[in-house]
Amino acid sequence: MNILLSPVSYLPQRSGVPIIVQNLAKAFVRMGHNVIIVTPKLDQAHPSFEIIDGIEVHRMPFVFPWRLLWQRPKESRLQFCLRCPTDIQRLVRLMDKKQIEIIDIHSLTGPHLPYMIFAKLFSNRPFVVTLQGNDFLQLNTQHSRMRRMLLRYSLRRAEQITAVSSHVASEAARFWPEVSGKIVTIPNSVAVDEFGGPACFPFPSPYLLSLARLNPLKGHDVLLTAFRRIAEREKNIHLIIAGDGPQKIRLHAITLALGLKDRVTFLGEVGRERVKELLAGCEFLVLPSWNEGIPVVALEAMASRKAVVSTHVGGVPEIVSHSETGLLVPPGDPNSLAEAMLSLLQNRDQCKAMGDRGRAFVKDHHDFTQTIDRYLDVYRKALLQANGNRMRQKEKPDL
Repeated sequence: MNILLSPVSYLPQRSGVPIIVQNLAKAFVRMGHNVIIVTPKLDQAHPSFEIIDGIEVHRMPFVFPWRLLWQRPKESRLQFCLRCPTDIQRLVRLMDKKQIEIIDIHSLTGPHLPYMIFAKLFSNRPFVVTLQGNDFLQLNTQHSRMRRMLLRYSLRRAEQITAVSSHVASEAARFWPEVSGKIVTIPNSVAVDEFGGPACFPFPSPYLLSLARLNPLKGHDVLLTAFRRIAEREKNIHLIIAGDGPQKIRLHAITLALGLKDRVTFLGEVGRERVKELLAGCEFLVLPSWNEGIPVVALEAMASRKAVVSTHVGGVPEIVSHSETGLLVPPGDPNSLAEAMLSLLQNRDQCKAMGDRGRAFVKDHHDFTQTIDRYLDVYRKALLQANGNRMRQKEKPDL
């Protein structure tokens, strides 16, 4: 099968979607399928074409139409009209050259969405939409009308829809009941055996770990406020924040204002091996997000035998069982978050037991070997459905 995967971003950016797509692509290739990645070229730091892990990665300068249309209407409309046909033509030619049979769009919040829709229309190829969790938050903004239209249209046109958690699947069905019949839940997963190794991140004191992109949805400001209480009670505990993003300067300023300069370390973007070392060496993972699908980093932490302290949001309760594999707290509540962290720091045996149960749970329910066949089944159904639709179109009598 010739497969095109289109994530909202890709490596070397470290976040859930690129990791999920990378794991899928590598697994498909190992099984003998051909895979290419097509993703937006969001900056000039990365080349338009490169090969990562033996897989072609094509970055295209897609114009972000709904954002541009309200920011600078005249310029953006002209820019979109001039560039859009060229980009779509390049995309269709690439699909023809690689004989792409199926398109899988991961996340509907990026600039790639309208281009993939046009490419489907012009190339008559089936596509699958994979909902990652944050797609529906975009509908709560003042500019939601165009987003709603594009999301609704893409879900209606998709042959199949996958959701990374039961929560995401129910949200999709709630927003658009007419597509509920083609939604399949395929939870995020990890290669469990890659985690839990002996190599630990070298750090002079015990540390808590936050591993997430620095954007407002991840709740780092709440974490820093909560950690101030930890720093007052536990004199030898440090906080490491690994990740990069638009909130970097603001979070550094909050750290200084809270007097935590010597207790918080910002590592920036980290590579895959460093992630494993950080997880192996931390006391536990802290995930104070405002919204999540099935967070890959939580699965990675559990695979590393680490407890998870997280907010009770999205699909998190589907993988983190309160008091069994971690602790769950309300979002935006630094006091509850601090109490949960202190509880595990003051009961290390309980924390270790949670980590052991977490690894067993991930191995039984979220090992990557269980996921790949389910995606391929969805792709085969999409191909059969598209072929059936084409046959019915041919059988229609001319009027």
